[in-house]
Amino acid sequence: MPDIGNLLLGDNPLIGVDHLSRQRARERRDSLNIESGTQVVQKSLSAGAQGFCFSTHPTSYGILANIRKQGSVKGLKLYPLLPYAMGYVRLATEKGPVGLLRYVLGHLGWRDRISLALSGGISVARMEPLQLYKAYLNMELTSLRNVAPLDSRIEAVFMHEILTDACVAFDTIEPLLVHADHISSKYNAMPGFVTRNLPRFVQLCKKYGMPLKDTAIMTPINAAG
Repeated sequence: MPDIGNLLLGDNPLIGVDHLSRQRARERRDSLNIESGTQVVQKSLSAGAQGFCFSTHPTSYGILANIRKQGSVKGLKLYPLLPYAMGYVRLATEKGPVGLLRYVLGHLGWRDRISLALSGGISVARMEPLQLYKAYLNMELTSLRNVAPLDSRIEAVFMHEILTDACVAFDTIEPLLVHADHISSKYNAMPGFVTRNLPRFVQLCKKYGMPLKDTAIMTPINAAG
């Protein structure tokens, strides 16, 4: 199992996200684009950052595609965070639940479509959420591989806090287990989870016997507490 680097570059400033200041987020978003974002990533890595942690946001994908085109960063370690929640909220609003499902299925490769149909038989027709989640992971990580630098590696894949903390709130472990197993077995990467409630997340995992030894956990520790 891969090791998480000591210092990772995050993409929030590159995509206009700042949890402490909306004004600062807007200013950063207006001053950055794919070209300048690429330079930030390149300089950060040359200064000692050991990988790039990012949401599956179009700007982050554009930066990765630009690095791939330039061939300017070798052996880049990738730490995607899924899903890009606002993007899928917007799609669900525009297309509805069925339209969103068609979007996900339409972006799967034929192997993943066959696998989805076989694993659970009629999982799509029944809307089995855990099978659909695995299909979603495959869609996003296939899209990532299509834009990422050719010699880069997916080191860890993080589940977004909207899903992690929903599991914590509803006292359910199954989605966490599915994520961990799928990421480690299919992609040989470290499963990761983002949570805003670290103590209860750890309690949930201990309660149901989910090991955390080879798991990455991302949680905020900042001036806001």
